Amino acid sequence: MGVFPTHETSLSVRNFSLKNTLNHVLRLRRGLRTYLTAKWLLFWLKTRYRRPLESVIAVNYFTDTLILRNTRGALTGGSVKLHHLQRKYPNSTNHFSILYLVSSALPPHAPILAAWAKSNGIKIILNQDGVAYSAWTQNYKEINKELTTLISLADLVIFQSSFCQLAAKRFLPAVPASARILPNCADLDEFKPGRPPLPLKKGAPIRLLVSGTHHHRERIVIPLLAMKHLLTLGTCTQLVIAGPMAWHDATSDIDQEIRTLGLHDSVSLLGNFSQQQAPSIYQSADIFLHLKYKDPCPTTVIEAIACGLPVVALNSGGIPELINDDCGVLLHVEDSWETMIYPTAEHVAKAITRIVVDYPNLSRAARIYAEKHFGSTNWVEQHTNEFKNLLKL
Repeated sequence: MGVFPTHETSLSVRNFSLKNTLNHVLRLRRGLRTYLTAKWLLFWLKTRYRRPLESVIAVNYFTDTLILRNTRGALTGGSVKLHHLQRKYPNSTNHFSILYLVSSALPPHAPILAAWAKSNGIKIILNQDGVAYSAWTQNYKEINKELTTLISLADLVIFQSSFCQLAAKRFLPAVPASARILPNCADLDEFKPGRPPLPLKKGAPIRLLVSGTHHHRERIVIPLLAMKHLLTLGTCTQLVIAGPMAWHDATSDIDQEIRTLGLHDSVSLLGNFSQQQAPSIYQSADIFLHLKYKDPCPTTVIEAIACGLPVVALNSGGIPELINDDCGVLLHVEDSWETMIYPTAEHVAKAITRIVVDYPNLSRAARIYAEKHFGSTNWVEQHTNEFKNLLKL
């Protein structure tokens, strides 16, 4: 005996069918928009590009020149790198021999752009930081597919740390034509200590700083819990949270957490800040906290130690390549690609206490370490050498 659909069943099927149809139309629209944008990009390149003189280093970053020049706007790590480089090699829009891409700040349709450059004899450099993985985003396979294509097309891949290179070997099935490791940098004339490395005053609050783009709430909540733990031990702290918090409803979430912990008089939320404002933000702090898991090569840590701030961070990702025991405390966490792992607030509080005890030496060592390894002048010079090698100059 057949079963006939009821009115409610028919309505449900009809709604489901309508939903599928709408989703299909939206996918087609996105696909058409992508196709038309890509066609326009190729047309724009063909009509505007002119080959420069062979003896000239001309670099295109395929990023708005105004963004590169603007130190008053908020910059991400990728944009900061380009800001350093374009001081010596301004963005050449129509006449360029090198296409320089940063994996954390890729332009739309980067693989199409790179393929066009390759077909026109333009040298391609990919500055590669991290990879995508399941604990970080559900979209990791699609992101890694794009990165794999770019690595296969690049004439040179600059990995920001040994960790970046190992992660690429694990997740990106492409072998670069040439590769080297070159960490990020900081302008040591701009990012410098604001005062001599003196002992912290007894009874004065310890000024903590968390900076960057915060995608996971643990990077903010754990420092707050560490502050509360220190308060129970009789140690007062102040915390500045600089940079955007990127999870859903983050501001109200953290506001509630601050009120619950009774820290509303001790915490400041700065939000976005400009590269021009950054040095003074670091110089107003005593200790830098960076609890991001598997961070490939954070510029914010380099800027912090350049300003003489000892760092509390995790011994994961590329962080152990940026600081040592002389300029901070690395907290042990287990290694995993399937889940994010963080230290306890108590361990963070102990690390802060350890730094306070030996603050002058750690602060002095932090600046010396930055001067030795992460100056932007040397970083740009290393690029000049690579540019000349690629162009056979």
